[in-house]
Amino acid sequence: MRKHLFSIAEVVAFIFIFWASPSEAQVNWTKSPINPVLGPGTGWLSYGFPFVFVMKGNDTLRMWFSAAEGTTTGHDRIGYATSTDGINFNMNASPVFEPSGGSAFDSEGVFGANVLYDGTVYRMWYNGYSTQPYYAGALETGLATSGDGINWTRHTGNPVLAKGPTGSWDEQWAYVNTVLFIDSTYRMWYTGSDQNGKCSVGYATSNDGIAWSKYSGNPVLAGKGGGWDVLNNQNARVIYHDGKYEMWYNGNPAQNADYDIGYATSSDGINWVKYTSNPVMVTGGTGAFDEDWCWAPAVIYDESNYYMWYTGFSNNLYHVGFASDSTHTGLHPAKTHEREPLLVYPNPVSTTSTIKYYVDAPGRVKVSVYDQVGREVLTLLDEYRQAGSYTLSLGTTGLRNGSYTCVLQYQDKTYRTNIAVTKLLVLH
Repeated sequence: MRKHLFSIAEVVAFIFIFWASPSEAQVNWTKSPINPVLGPGTGWLSYGFPFVFVMKGNDTLRMWFSAAEGTTTGHDRIGYATSTDGINFNMNASPVFEPSGGSAFDSEGVFGANVLYDGTVYRMWYNGYSTQPYYAGALETGLATSGDGINWTRHTGNPVLAKGPTGSWDEQWAYVNTVLFIDSTYRMWYTGSDQNGKCSVGYATSNDGIAWSKYSGNPVLAGKGGGWDVLNNQNARVIYHDGKYEMWYNGNPAQNADYDIGYATSSDGINWVKYTSNPVMVTGGTGAFDEDWCWAPAVIYDESNYYMWYTGFSNNLYHVGFASDSTHTGLHPAKTHEREPLLVYPNPVSTTSTIKYYVDAPGRVKVSVYDQVGREVLTLLDEYRQAGSYTLSLGTTGLRNGSYTCVLQYQDKTYRTNIAVTKLLVLH
């Protein structure tokens, strides 16, 4: 379907453990050296992915993405993909949510999914448009529900958040960026646009996710003064962590200027303080996939680490990049210790990888790989070792596709870490 970033090869995807400081991670981002992780294909994917939303669940990431057939015209759709490492995504071949057609607010295109799951029902707030090109008319917010995150039913009263009245700051657009459910209340941050094309961030609340009340003091984030985001503030991705709200958003100083990513914090979700050294993520160099825009950040926080997926725009195409607070290339969801007993990295790798292990007492050490039914399929080491830290080359494993467990054993101690082997098309 798409060009390959790498040739088809056996890729061993490891969950790697490391330490990161959350006090720095929100603003110190490192783009993955193997970016982009997703890029344009054919048909409904021909122009790429202008928006992505990522949800963490157990050991699997679930992504709902917007796919574009054009930059200003075309019927944007919402697709679905999963990943274990945040880099390699298995995509549904077909969209999971399409424009409605007819005369509805989302008749021409749907994009910008934001999904919450309550253990039974998936709720997706999404955006729709009914004109070509999309910016010629309204962008408004709808709601759909699902039992599996793939088959969706639209709310009959859509849109649930409409654009504002003539002369208001959101008279053209009112499209959702983030919905959180906190203290029995749905809280939404959305992008509004006036008749001059100036974008700002608004806030709304709801008891049921359907009937929304816009905050009377909107917008809650807007360009002012001078600087990199003096004109547009939009695409606010908000998380709630340690009793505070954190926001990553897009800004630029003028129409048609490059978009970068900024950071802001709030104690109530309404009054925001922008980081003094914004922007925290900027466009790439000449020829980069994100040369023109670093767009629509999607951020999750997991076990002391922050991870971001964002859209890079260049040459009228949308690619997805990955960034974290380290130089590692994939998702590493667990905390480390001062001396980690068993570590496998980097993530992802080709057919080789490094295993780092630590033994705190001398003895015979065994490092091996087991399949899902507990059979030992590969012995990597079975020798005497003094106490200390060691590294071991995994080498060419010859393992078939599937999930495995790497096991370190010595004396009466056993340590395990999950690994996955897949033949993947890494898309570009």
